[in-house]
Amino acid sequence: MLYFKCLGILFGIMAFLKPFYLHILPFDEKKWIQKMYPEEKPYWINIISILGLVLLIVTWIIELVTQISLSIVISLLFSCTLIKIIVLLFNYEKFYSWLTNLLKKEKQLYIIDGFVSLFGLILILFTIFVL
Repeated sequence: MLYFKCLGILFGIMAFLKPFYLHILPFDEKKWIQKMYPEEKPYWINIISILGLVLLIVTWIIELVTQISLSIVISLLFSCTLIKIIVLLFNYEKFYSWLTNLLKKEKQLYIIDGFVSLFGLILILFTIFVL
């Protein structure tokens, strides 16, 4: 149970705070994103993606061998990160193209970040009060 509480709260906090540290702090989000995701796929993406896959596998192993009610919700939500991992590992060019187009549409970026923050808040509340 502690594993899923920690995972839910950490995942939720990261999602909830994303708009604040990328839009409110005195910080150029576009320059940072362009530095982190250059046109050529950086080596660290493979390392982080593999670590993410390992964490996802561990999550599902714990899910399958324990009987924690509603932990399946955290496991399924966390599994959504698999989409980004697969795209980053196997189709970085398409991800880069999508990201550069998104950076040109500032309003869409704010809308996406607003939904990410709302998702994070809901996940934190779910983890604390329901799980």
